[in-house]
Parts: sequence; structure tokens; C-alpha cells
Amino acid sequence: SAGSRAAVAAAVALDLADPLVALHIFDAPALGLMTRSSASQDEIADYLDHQRAAAMHECTEFLTAADVAHWPLHLEPVRGTVGGTICATADALGADLTVVGTRGRTGLARVVLGSVAAEVVRGCSCDVLTVPPPP
Repeated sequence: SAGSRAAVAAAVALDLADPLVALHIFDAPALGLMTRSSASQDEIADYLDHQRAAAMHECTEFLTAADVAHWPLHLEPVRGTVGGTICATADALGADLTVVGTRGRTGLARVVLGSVAAEVVRGCSCDVLTVPPPP
């Protein structure tokens, strides 16, 4: 998204100390249904592997286009909310700063749809830099 590109550009422009890690929270829409059904752990693992591979492909292209393909890439399936998953993963990685792009929603759209960035600001134990998309 434009917000993600802006967040990467901001992190590059700030010349933050290594290690920088690109985090992508990917959707695995059938995961909840599979865990509540009779799906085996192997079937769930295979499904997550397939979803993770697709996310890896997309993110690798994104990072290459942003000229930061050297950043390690960490992929996590959504567990609960996207913002909560970002915060939990940042904590697990020991992050000092989380840089997150926004979609730039305002007014009713933000109220109705919510804001991942706002959830990250409220929920992360580390500092958070929110970066709006370009105008």
C-alpha cells in the first residue's frame, strides 16, 4: 500500500540503526475455521505454509522495489486483530521502534473501519512512528 511504501521510505530516511526488520502480518482467512473444525495440525500447518509462501513472494517483490531487500522479513498470520498482532510480534522481536504506515482515513471512514495504526499506538510497548501516505 501507499502507507507501507511511505513507512519504509521514512525508516530509510531516518537512517535507523540496524537491525531493521520488515514485518508483514498476513491474512489466513480459513485459520480460525480450521482450528475450530476437525482439521488436523498437519492440515493447518500446510495451509499456513501456503499462505506464508504467497505473502513471502509479495513482500519480497515489495522490498526489492523499495531497495531494501536486505532487510530480514518476518511474517506472521493475523491472530486476533492486525494491530494486536503487530504489537505482540514487536514485543517478541524486542523492537525499540515500530514504524507503521497509515491509510490516511479521516472522519466517518476512520470511525467505522477503525485504524490499525491507532491500535498499534495504543497497544505497543515500544515507541511507534506513524507515517501517512503521500498526498
